[in-house]
Amino acid sequence: MTIDPADVKRFWDERAARHADDPGLTNLEENPELRDLKIALEEARVADYLGTLREESIVLDLGGGYGVWAFKIAPAVAHVDVVDFCAPLVERGTAKAAELAVNNVTFTHAAAQDFTSTRSYDLVFISGLLLYLNNDELDLLLDRIASYTHAGSVVLLRDGTGVPDHYEITKRWSEALQANYAAIYRTRDEYLAAFARSGYACVRDDDMFEAGCVLNKFPETRLRIYRFVRLPS
Repeated sequence: MTIDPADVKRFWDERAARHADDPGLTNLEENPELRDLKIALEEARVADYLGTLREESIVLDLGGGYGVWAFKIAPAVAHVDVVDFCAPLVERGTAKAAELAVNNVTFTHAAAQDFTSTRSYDLVFISGLLLYLNNDELDLLLDRIASYTHAGSVVLLRDGTGVPDHYEITKRWSEALQANYAAIYRTRDEYLAAFARSGYACVRDDDMFEAGCVLNKFPETRLRIYRFVRLPS
């Protein structure tokens, strides 16, 4: 199966238009109580996986929306570049940076797989992006990442994962989201193999939520977190 990129972009543009500047916009949890639980559990897990950040680090947040994660990371590092293909989210993030007088977060409107940079990034953060990319787009993105990282660079991936098998949704109506939804949930092994081809080793990975957690809603998928490190050439 392939996903129509136009459908994905339409989903996010329409979602940005319907939602206010709130975390539910990008974390796709409509229930306020579950949303608060999800945010708390994810923030703790991501902080654990990030570890101690270096103040000289240069960070890239791919598919970063309006900076939900970027603004959390920014105080601990030198700079964060945020890239997203949804113009309303980029505009919202840029305005928020100005409003908060945050000078080390910048936003770029572009598809992640088309983004290039002359910077050498120490950390690349990818959140909820790869499940919306077709295989050729994923391969291109990983090639791009290899071009602007160095040995020892970390890629932190937070993304939907198929369990136990590869699982796909093609333009299915979601009552919860009130929209048509499409996604490719690759398995853990597929993610590890794809990153290995680009010179990255997985040093740690986990389900985002513990077994039995109410946030594990669907038997076919789990939200997972991975820490990859780029190996020397």
